[in-house]
Amino acid sequence: KGRAMESRSSHRRGDRAEPWIGLTLCAGVVGAWTLQQVVRTRSAHAGTFAPDFVPLVATGLAAAGIMPLNARPQWLRARRALHWSGLLLMVWAANGLPFHLLRLTRLIPLPVNWPGLVTKTLALAAAVVLARLALARPTAPASAQASTWYGYAAFVLALPYPVLRTHWALGGTLGLGWPGAAGHGFAPWLLSIPWL
Repeated sequence: KGRAMESRSSHRRGDRAEPWIGLTLCAGVVGAWTLQQVVRTRSAHAGTFAPDFVPLVATGLAAAGIMPLNARPQWLRARRALHWSGLLLMVWAANGLPFHLLRLTRLIPLPVNWPGLVTKTLALAAAVVLARLALARPTAPASAQASTWYGYAAFVLALPYPVLRTHWALGGTLGLGWPGAAGHGFAPWLLSIPWL
């Protein structure tokens, strides 16, 4: 009996800590993103690329989804939508992490973009915590069944990118300005491996 109470007590402490961990990781994403923008403006390629605001939008939506402002049903629905939107955008912000890791191990012979690597790593960690919060403590009433359509929606939304890349690798030109614009041989397909 004592172990069960101790387990419940530590579980409650974990429930209270997870939102703060999520908010801390979101703040880390914003800090790393800001550093990345400072480094980018000081580089020789300043102005070549537009800033990517996905990490900021993801952080804002995720933080709004974590914060319990009130217990009204309308806010709970909005909070759930904000939480899931922030989670999906945080996964998008973490996109490209495998290529940063390949640069780090010198398998891709390009210099390591340290602020980008930190931003994407923190975004992935935040996505994991946000997913845990979204799945472990749904804000919907306890009587509502968990929907399975999230998995199907994720599959459908992730599918076009690898399909298009495979099409290009097989010689197709749909969406390209000229043949070979996406690379030659199976190079276009290699970029879709993380998505697959």
